[in-house]
Amino acid sequence: MGAFVLVMLEDGREVFWDEGIQTDIPVPFRNCAGEIRSYTDIPIAELASLALPFVRIRMDDELILRKMADNFRLERIREVTRGRFLKAISFAKSAVSCGERRPGP
Repeated sequence: MGAFVLVMLEDGREVFWDEGIQTDIPVPFRNCAGEIRSYTDIPIAELASLALPFVRIRMDDELILRKMADNFRLERIREVTRGRFLKAISFAKSAVSCGERRPGP
């Protein structure tokens, strides 16, 4: 297993990342079964990668929210979840406006 470092606190919880990962731009989403990791446990930087393709085509925020909810098979979006998804959309928009500069291999 790789080295982990605490990079940030998010919504009152500690978020651990692989050493050296760039978290100021969307981090690739790691899909897994819902019983292993809930959408409430996924960091904003990672949720942002779900929103990113829709942000790039300038989709309306409400439609992006729906697409994100669909990804997790949510029929309704509670206010707390809506807030996290909107943070992820904002994060993705910021990355697009800054050019998403991730170092190459």
